[in-house]
Amino acid sequence: GRASYWTNFAKTGDPNGAGPLETNWPRYDDNADNVLRLDVESAGGIVVQTELRKTACDFQSRQH
Repeated sequence: GRASYWTNFAKTGDPNGAGPLETNWPRYDDNADNVLRLDVESAGGIVVQTELRKTACDFQSRQH
């Protein structure tokens, strides 16, 4: 479940850990803007979402 990602990250530094999970947490890539959405099953469950708040994030990236 969702807690497995946090437990794996605390133990190994990798939220995906050594075992298979429902969905792999994608490695950060500022070109892809992928995030892992940890939601309840009725709202879609655990899914990779792209371009979350793209306009705001792109604006912040240009400021640095």
